[in-house]
Amino acid sequence: FKDSDIIKDISLYIPDANYDFNFSKQSLNISIPQAFVTPEARNSVSSDLWDDGIPAALFSYGITGSNTYSNEYGNNNNYFVNMRSGLNLNAWRLRNYSTWNYAQPNKGETTQNWE
Repeated sequence: FKDSDIIKDISLYIPDANYDFNFSKQSLNISIPQAFVTPEARNSVSSDLWDDGIPAALFSYGITGSNTYSNEYGNNNNYFVNMRSGLNLNAWRLRNYSTWNYAQPNKGETTQNWE
């Protein structure tokens, strides 16, 4: 069939396939037997043609912070760092996301957290 063809009964093209359109919910449910579903997406590149690319190391980061002062609490320092790193080696793609948080909220008390 052509792209411009209107299909009124899908089971004429695919045995045991069916559909249900719920007008009030504006939803269309289509059921197709797995035997008729191809494992490759249309216009996809065969995995035989894939390559591993080049070895690479990746790193990016973001830093933010604030320093505030109030008569009641004095200086408050807050800092936040996030780091994204990665390594591409052969077919491996390794990724990491780390954060560091520093807070000095109450008259000199300090907390630091690594995640």
